[in-house]
Amino acid sequence: MKGEPHNKFTEYGTIKISKELFDQYLNNHLAYYTSGTIRYGVTRFTIPAEVFTNEEYLDDEGNFDCTYDENDDDILIATAVIGFTIFWKRIV
Repeated sequence: MKGEPHNKFTEYGTIKISKELFDQYLNNHLAYYTSGTIRYGVTRFTIPAEVFTNEEYLDDEGNFDCTYDENDDDILIATAVIGFTIFWKRIV
């Protein structure tokens, strides 16, 4: 049984993923989804999603740091990647 996609951008004010973890996650997906796309229902998405390549959200080292809601103090930080899963730590 497949899980449901989660939109963390609407659940947390800031999302942070190190370049190392993101690259590991991306490589795992591209090794499996060799077309560079994934489908949820009838919608097809490009891997990686555009938000992860937007230079506005990348620091000088290539780490992803996106503040979605400046009024929300919840920060979600990626801590590990295993397969297709990112493990997270919530900072309040």
